Amino acid sequence: GGGGGGGGGGMPSAPITGEVITPSVAVTPSKETSQTFTSVTLDNPVTMIITDSDFGIKEITIKVNDEAQNVKVNVAKYDSKPSEVPVEKSGSVYKYLEIKGDNLGDKLKQATITIEVEKSWLEENGLDKRDIVMFKFEDGEWKELPTILKEATTITGQTISEIESKGFFSWLGKIFSRITGRAITGQEEAISSYIYEVKTDSFGYVVVACPD
Repeated sequence: GGGGGGGGGGMPSAPITGEVITPSVAVTPSKETSQTFTSVTLDNPVTMIITDSDFGIKEITIKVNDEAQNVKVNVAKYDSKPSEVPVEKSGSVYKYLEIKGDNLGDKLKQATITIEVEKSWLEENGLDKRDIVMFKFEDGEWKELPTILKEATTITGQTISEIESKGFFSWLGKIFSRITGRAITGQEEAISSYIYEVKTDSFGYVVVACPD
């Protein structure tokens, strides 16, 4: 008996030709934070402070060229390239973000964005602290924004603008060894993150990244 002919039912599968289209999954924000300012005037810039380090942004200070009312600043964090952005950012990307300023219209004169990058991320990716740049998606491409390394945050939570301050580090080394029982072998070991300043005259999709 050699047992029936094995259920013939389906069509033979044809060889796949051309491009396989995989359905795209919409990438939406994994986290958002916002702050509303009743009034922003020429004489009184406002600052949004973000305490959640997941965003990679510490502060956004807004200067206007004309008074603006009920200005809502919203920052959204994405775990990968947002669906609305057609071009992936090459290089090592620290954060994909979108910054919006509702009720600002064309009144934004300048925004100063303070970003913070964990030193551990730089080390894991083999990057130097001076490689970090913020890019904004504009006119179909990622454009570099002027990004300045301003200061560092230490393992004890202090902010120091003079990273090479020898006296500070010898003092910090004593505290560190008291807390952990081991000595700091170099200045960089005392640093937990780096702080950068970026200036822009418009908001939108941005990335904190290291260019190729």
